[in-house]
Amino acid sequence: MTASVPKNPPPLKPGMDNPWYDYVPFPMRPKLTWPRNARVGWFVLLHLEYWQLIPDEKSHRDPRHAGEFGSFVPDYRTWTQREYGNRTGIFRVLDVLDRYQVRAGVAVNALAAERYPYLIEQFKKRKYEFIAHGHSANRMITSRMSEAEEKAEIAEAIAAIEKAAGVRPRGWLGQDYGESQRTPQLLADAGLDYVLDWLGQDYGESQRTPQLLADAGLDYVLDWLGQDYGESQRTPQLLAD
Repeated sequence: MTASVPKNPPPLKPGMDNPWYDYVPFPMRPKLTWPRNARVGWFVLLHLEYWQLIPDEKSHRDPRHAGEFGSFVPDYRTWTQREYGNRTGIFRVLDVLDRYQVRAGVAVNALAAERYPYLIEQFKKRKYEFIAHGHSANRMITSRMSEAEEKAEIAEAIAAIEKAAGVRPRGWLGQDYGESQRTPQLLADAGLDYVLDWLGQDYGESQRTPQLLADAGLDYVLDWLGQDYGESQRTPQLLAD
């Protein structure tokens, strides 16, 4: 039996539907200043991910990402496509970034950090920033996990990068942007400074956790150039791609 819906639900209060930050409309946001008074900050983010051929039984995968043949295991088609990126495609990307002297950030999941030492070394040589990225490409954090399981996943991701790259990551990107309601606090407790899962505005947002900043995200560069570059006359913007 389903619960009845009240005829006159209480009115919603102004603000966000999460406890981590307040609603601040664009005209009321503080003005930012980028180095050299630039109008645009551009952040290039790469993903180094390992896709498990046979994922753990408890793994939760974003259902939107089923292939045209459905979700099944072992999924050799998806696995080989992703391996192509890690064996061949990534070096084309690095060539372009090298040509234009762009230093990127790279989100690395725990299994990728263990399995691709050559790529880790290439990123280190270029002084890319390493970002913790969960366990694997087909296991995301959700509210189905216990707090202990989520803490362990965060700790594993951080430790794997420390071991492989010799540096401790400062930031976090959840697989498929997956989080539970407690994730921001657990990330702050783990000593991370920022999280790239929150796409609510065009530059970073301080959250109500110690030293944790939510990122800005944009999906389409052309759309951004048509709108936000004009708005950057008022306050500098962030393009994350």
